[in-house]
Amino acid sequence: MKSKLQKIILCLFLLCCIYNLWTLRPVQILYTYSDAGNSVFLVVDHLPWTDSDKINWYLKHQNEIKNQHPLPEGSWHTWYVIDIGNGFTDYKKYIEGPYEDLYCFPDN
Repeated sequence: MKSKLQKIILCLFLLCCIYNLWTLRPVQILYTYSDAGNSVFLVVDHLPWTDSDKINWYLKHQNEIKNQHPLPEGSWHTWYVIDIGNGFTDYKKYIEGPYEDLYCFPDN
């Protein structure tokens, strides 16, 4: 009985450690694209897990992002934050479906 409890506690401890290591990694902005000033796409790596943490990350870094990527004043801008996950995909080599999860950026 005691051995089973120790294994459960050890597993919980390891899960907490893994979660803490995951949340300590910084979010990296890998690519930024703007289509004539109306929409801005931020491609990032390692967004937080929860929606509230994602929103908090954006609100915390909002001014820094806008200073690094200035846009014309006086109009509304839509910001899209895209988590890249496993990296960019070369669409020419992408033979497996589904294709609706692909978003194409122009080559610059």
